[in-house]
Amino acid sequence: MARDRLTETSIVKLPPKDAAALFVARNGGEGLNAEEELLLANWLKENVANRREYENAHRVWQTFVNIKGDEIMAAMRAHAATERPKQVVTLRIALVGVAIILVAAAATIFFTSTLNPKTVTVIPYSTLRTQLREEKLPDGSQLDLDADSTIIGRFGPVGRQMDLQNGRALFSVVADRSRTFTVTAGGRSIIAVGTRFDVNLVNGTLIVTLLKGHVVIESMQSDATPVVLEPGQQFIERGGRSTVRSLGADVEDTIAWRTGVAIFADQPLAEAVSIMNRYTQEQFVIKDPALASLPLTGRFRTGDVQGFSSTLAALHHLESVQSGKQIELTRAHE
Repeated sequence: MARDRLTETSIVKLPPKDAAALFVARNGGEGLNAEEELLLANWLKENVANRREYENAHRVWQTFVNIKGDEIMAAMRAHAATERPKQVVTLRIALVGVAIILVAAAATIFFTSTLNPKTVTVIPYSTLRTQLREEKLPDGSQLDLDADSTIIGRFGPVGRQMDLQNGRALFSVVADRSRTFTVTAGGRSIIAVGTRFDVNLVNGTLIVTLLKGHVVIESMQSDATPVVLEPGQQFIERGGRSTVRSLGADVEDTIAWRTGVAIFADQPLAEAVSIMNRYTQEQFVIKDPALASLPLTGRFRTGDVQGFSSTLAALHHLESVQSGKQIELTRAHE
């Protein structure tokens, strides 16, 4: 019996979640033909919501087909594979069947995770001021965590997610096409496979620098067009505006913090101060908003309070007034 064809007319009538489930099930079962592959590609290009639903459905499906030895999942697979030659399977019936399978699979994941905490491993990583940290992640990837930073890792059979809550981290990702590697930070989702990139969250500004491979940066609040970075490019989102610039050979300067060097290229002083504060118990503060936006370019040793203060005095005629461990930056008196 000829199978139902997936067409633009039939897909456009479905909610994104149902369409994603249908695409994933067809692709994971008998596969997509050339027309359906093109239809899927165009559907994914339409908006972020479609891509998110497809990714979610794909993760659930991967768990469904990869779990072995579980009686419930075995029964579900057997039921899904049973031939019914006397039944005319319409697109709607197929969709309902797929939805049932995916929902059942999701429920199995939920209860399995509840009964067996090892199914999804949650690991917090954090550093104090002045402290750097290197970690081998459960999937074999490498994490370099900057000082005064916090990140929550979640590792499971269908995905790897790192939630950067503050600070900066360098990721060297081991490729695993069955499990996407996603970093969330500053309202953005950064998706990578087998790549190396730096994520810096400072004063509400998000900076993503790609050293190797490819990453896709998506907004978690809107359907804005995703940004795809090439090696040597840097994504900056500051004050609600985002830009992409090419660093070329200077891209390695981005990760100089790992060797005790902070490099700024026309960066707002408030951000530069927050970064320098990661490496010392003495903390610079700026109370004058006009000073916070001053641009700063230069190379500094992390933890070098005196050197940083001297440079600011020379470049912007600023004074450093210290009280205890707090150093306030002010305009120099004439």
